[in-house]
Amino acid sequence: MYAIRPGVLSTMGHPDSLEHIAELRAVGIDTIVCALTETELAELDLTDAPEAARDAGITFHWLPIPDFGVPTTTPQLDDALAAMRAGRHVLVHCWGGIGRSSLLAGALLVLDGASPEAAWQAIAEAHGRDVPETDEQRAWLTTRPPPLTGSAPC
Repeated sequence: MYAIRPGVLSTMGHPDSLEHIAELRAVGIDTIVCALTETELAELDLTDAPEAARDAGITFHWLPIPDFGVPTTTPQLDDALAAMRAGRHVLVHCWGGIGRSSLLAGALLVLDGASPEAAWQAIAEAHGRDVPETDEQRAWLTTRPPPLTGSAPC
């Protein structure tokens, strides 16, 4: 797990199992934003991730984005931002924890007032490597601020 803002915003690769999701609550995760596609969830045997999260007391938001891609909408981020601002620990994950999760974490940081450059720098420092994975992901955060449109948890 990569702590972007310790205790407030982290990223990681996919959970290893439904049990791993429950274990995330024990380390302080309150909200999960999942960027896996439906196909990826099935491949990882995580189709019941929303229920596993709820059973563990974790709010779960699903924002599927194709690998190496960018979102077409971001309605789930408003609730994640509210959770961050309330001091809850938000975890964003995708498959490998580098591209899509970094992009969404960056969007949350920008929505919270950071510049795109500062967001990428904070995430890269936490990861110890350059993020995100594609130029398209980097450009999306710079040229297309994510709108807040109201959403409900999965």
